[in-house]
Amino acid sequence: MNYIYITKENIDSEHICCAMSGKQSLAKKEWLKQRFDEGLVFYRSKERGKCFIEYIPAENAWVPIEADGWLYINCLWIAGSMKGHGYSNDLLRECIRDAEAQGRKGICILCAQGRKREFLADPKFLAYKGFKTADISDCGISLMYLPLVPDAEPPKDPETERVNQVAEKIRTYIRENYMNEISMQDAARQFNYSDAYFCKLFKQCFDQNFTTYLTNFRINEAKRLLKDRNISVKDAGMKVGYYDSNYFAKVFKRVTGMIPSEYREAN
Repeated sequence: MNYIYITKENIDSEHICCAMSGKQSLAKKEWLKQRFDEGLVFYRSKERGKCFIEYIPAENAWVPIEADGWLYINCLWIAGSMKGHGYSNDLLRECIRDAEAQGRKGICILCAQGRKREFLADPKFLAYKGFKTADISDCGISLMYLPLVPDAEPPKDPETERVNQVAEKIRTYIRENYMNEISMQDAARQFNYSDAYFCKLFKQCFDQNFTTYLTNFRINEAKRLLKDRNISVKDAGMKVGYYDSNYFAKVFKRVTGMIPSEYREAN
C-alpha cells in the first residue's frame, strides 16, 4: 500500500476519508487547514478509502487531557475493504517514527469499546501494540499511551487529578475526625458541598458511601487498639467514636464476624 500526506497545499483536491460528507466534509477541511500550522499530520492511503491516521502535538489537541511532550492521535481509522491487511500497523508505525523524530515522550489516544463509539479506536488493538492505560472515565472512555522514552510521565485527565486531590482531603478529614460524632452532612459542609453532590463525589472517589467508609476506618483503628491489653474494650470503642459499648460490639461483629473481646483473644 502506498500512502500520502494531506497538507495545506493539496487538501482541496484530496479526499480526507472522513465519515462526514458534503458541507460537513468541507468544514472539516477548513478546520484541518487551521491545524496544520499547529503540527497536525494527516497520513492516508493513496488508494481512496477509509484508511488514515490523524495526529497532532498533544498540547494543541482539542481534548481535555494533560500530555505536553506527547503526540495525540485524533483518529486512526481503517474500515471496509481496507481492514485485515495490516494497514493500521503501517499508519501507527509512521506516527511512531514521527514522534521519535520530534523527540516526543510517546503517543496517546482516547479509545473505547462498543458500537456507539466507533469514532474511537479499539483498546484491544492498542493494548496488543504495547499501549498502556493511563485513565478510564466514568463513561468508559480510556486514555491510552505508548511511551517512547524511559520514565516518561504518563498523560493524564485533569479531572481525575482534581478528584484525587479532593479524595486526599476527604481522607485527611476522616483521619482527623473519625473519633468524633461526624456524618456525611458534616463532611459536606466542611467542603462547602451540597449533601447530594458530596454523596456523589464520595462514591466517585471511594466506590462506597460515606457511612461504609467511616465504619471500616473506625473498625480498623479499633482492631489496632484492641491489640493493646492496657486499653479496655469500652475505651477502644470510645476512642474510635462509639460511645455505646453495645452498639460498638454490634458494628464490630458485623464487620469482622466476631465481637471485640473475641477478636482480642484471637490476636
